[in-house]
Amino acid sequence: WLIDGGKALLDLAKEIIVSSGANVDILAISKEKIDAKAHRAKGGARDKIHSLKGEFSLSINDKKLQFLQKLRDEAHRFAISFHQNTKKKQDLNSSKLVNLGL
Repeated sequence: WLIDGGKALLDLAKEIIVSSGANVDILAISKEKIDAKAHRAKGGARDKIHSLKGEFSLSINDKKLQFLQKLRDEAHRFAISFHQNTKKKQDLNSSKLVNLGL
């Protein structure tokens, strides 16, 4: 599993997996904190990888890091697209539009 978040979310995922009896490897990816903030602007912070054995950083040119980033980015794209489509359907079915005959 790849979790988008830091150690706290990794620990939560571990707790859930252990309670279910599953045996799954888990990694988490998060932005490096600078001044206690995660700088999200491009190039503002490096991604850190968290595992059950500790945390580490990979070079921005590392293919493994780029693969994990692509997985995370695709999950974000899918979630945003799903939310936008759901919102459009809700808006089209809203009672105000139906009452106006639209």
